[in-house]
Amino acid sequence: SNIDYICRKITNYDSFYCHTYISVIIGDVACILFLNARLMRIHMMQEEKIEYLIRSLGIGSTYRGYRYLNYGVQLCLKNEDYLLSVSKLLYPQIAKRYNASCYSVERDIRTVVKVCWDRGNKQLLQEIALRPLCSRPPSGEFLDILTAHLRNTPTTSV
Repeated sequence: SNIDYICRKITNYDSFYCHTYISVIIGDVACILFLNARLMRIHMMQEEKIEYLIRSLGIGSTYRGYRYLNYGVQLCLKNEDYLLSVSKLLYPQIAKRYNASCYSVERDIRTVVKVCWDRGNKQLLQEIALRPLCSRPPSGEFLDILTAHLRNTPTTSV
């Protein structure tokens, strides 16, 4: 068999030991592949939830800020520290990913927040903020609202 051939090539141990060793390796590889596929599905579901929320707020993908906001929320979900220093940590990371300047990232996210507030689904924004919003939230606060909402919304099991 192929396993016997591999055993003869890589070791002088008896066939039983070699079969067992290779079976363990194959099992480990299968487990890693399964877990990787599961993580990919979870990541895809998370991306879909982010996109659905942003679109539900009335922000379309025709705005550059749409993808900046999407990626920014992904980063904030992975590490909340980005929310503590949006200008110094988050915007440069987004700018690097999209080969843009920090200033344009800031401006384009500010634009989509304005679009949401002026022409979008302000009622949904008020609901997910869990508190009254008397004026348009700054970009950092907007990111915090979206991140907190997504973090506290249960994810469908995979």
